[in-house]
Amino acid sequence: MSLMRPNYGAAICRFCGMTEDQHAIDREQLLDSGQTLYCCGHCASAYLCPDLPATTLDHFYREHYRQLFPFMASDTPDERLLLQMRSRELALHRARRLAQSLPRNARVLEIGSGHGAFLGSMHALRDDLQLFAVEPGHAERSLALDGAPVRFIELEQIDQVGTLDLIALFHTFEHLVDPVGVLRQLAAVSTPESRLAIEVPDAFIPGATWTAVHPAHTCYFSADGLQRVIRLGGWDPVAPTNCTAGNLYQEARPAAEGSVIAPVTPAQREAFLQQARDAQRTPVSPIRRMRLKALQSVLGADRVGRLSRWRHERALDQALSTPTQAIVLGAPVSLVTQEQVIQRALDSMQTRQPLRLADVNTAKLIDLQEDAQLRQALFRAELCVADGMGVVWAARSLGIPVPQRVTGIDTMHALLQVCATQGLRPYLLGATPDVIEETVRKLQHSYPTLQLAGWHHGYFNAEQEPQLFETLRDSGADCLIVGLPTPNQDLFLSRVQARLDIPFLMGVGGSFDVLAGRLRRAPLWMQRAGCEWVFRLLQEPRRLLKRYVTSNSRLIMLWLPAWLAKRLFG
Repeated sequence: MSLMRPNYGAAICRFCGMTEDQHAIDREQLLDSGQTLYCCGHCASAYLCPDLPATTLDHFYREHYRQLFPFMASDTPDERLLLQMRSRELALHRARRLAQSLPRNARVLEIGSGHGAFLGSMHALRDDLQLFAVEPGHAERSLALDGAPVRFIELEQIDQVGTLDLIALFHTFEHLVDPVGVLRQLAAVSTPESRLAIEVPDAFIPGATWTAVHPAHTCYFSADGLQRVIRLGGWDPVAPTNCTAGNLYQEARPAAEGSVIAPVTPAQREAFLQQARDAQRTPVSPIRRMRLKALQSVLGADRVGRLSRWRHERALDQALSTPTQAIVLGAPVSLVTQEQVIQRALDSMQTRQPLRLADVNTAKLIDLQEDAQLRQALFRAELCVADGMGVVWAARSLGIPVPQRVTGIDTMHALLQVCATQGLRPYLLGATPDVIEETVRKLQHSYPTLQLAGWHHGYFNAEQEPQLFETLRDSGADCLIVGLPTPNQDLFLSRVQARLDIPFLMGVGGSFDVLAGRLRRAPLWMQRAGCEWVFRLLQEPRRLLKRYVTSNSRLIMLWLPAWLAKRLFG
């Protein structure tokens, strides 16, 4: 049941309904909408009041929102916008946290699904899930679904879809007029095992400014305040989880009947009020509004939007990075050694747990700036190593501790040695028919105890792929080693992982040509010096010269702004 009244006054908290201990901090300044920010001493949360009429709010979104916050501004929402926003990468980061613990055929609802990237990622990870979404913006809501079967409903229809196993609100909760009422509505369609996931801006972190307060956000939370509001809505928060900088992430389970909500302590109350007052002391200058409006008048919303997203690239890279995987100029790079890769591959084959090893070199790093499919194939791999000195040098110059270059051919040799020793059976796929046959002969000579699950050349088309998948399934392979050109190799391995149960997958590019003796590998001293590319260029100048010049030039153009930003701003 909602705590809200149809026409509540400014002294009634939108979370708990209390009228006492409501503190007016200051008027909203970014748009000067006539609203006031109130802090509730009972909730340790804040809210804007009074609500704007629907027509005024609609005008704000159409005329002002993307002028004041141009990150999403674009003349035509398309794949370029999704790439620049890192929509799918952020969504995959969230989906991985939630997908694996769900039961089979679980029912998932996202409220405020935006372009659909989260539900698209959930479908890519778990195609058994039943997906539902509430998203009023009809024009763009399917842009990043990527074929995921999603049923769109209205918020008022939630009770018609049955019980739900997961409910997600990513940067939606702060927009709700009646957040507690919505949570209670969601609790009514949950089971004891259901899970709620909420991410909101951390409204009053140290250094927060009044620019965070604007009509689009009706609610403002501290960590303690968010947990308390979730409890008021009939849910029991679990231990909070780290998330991207400047945000709060909280999961919850349905609360047991008779749960008691502890009151806010005086210390929590005073700390929150002080944070709000500190933020208010850095008011918004009208110059900000004038500057943004002038920029958009001269450059247009599309160019200003691209500039805004470029300014946020480093922050987006940091948001997507983890202790074991960094984002280097938009590409995922696992911070692992070859020895660690081999150990994880062995664990995967022995436990039958899926593991796909991808790699990124200079050419791939450039391609994924505009190729959404390649980008997703790399991000969805459990490991993505730096197989190119250009990537290693760029990462280290930006302060990212990539331990070593992990090459496909060296990793393959180490893997085959492990397979021969442990009695594991790899399948080889790639190159021309004569090259793969010669590769098999050489490997059987080098590893006498190695048992291959089979081999197949790399010249097949889309119509032949289903039959090839049947061959791979029947082979009983413990791992699949693929040597195809980019981006076909990564896209193919991504499809294999989705449809087959071969535990370990990896790509080796043109390594079969080296194993078969068709191409020579650089001397060891050149490999160690990072000059192997020079040796390859000397062997195939016509094929590689233009590619190397183009990709290396573009790498420098990508790297230089990031390096300068790090030098200037830390």
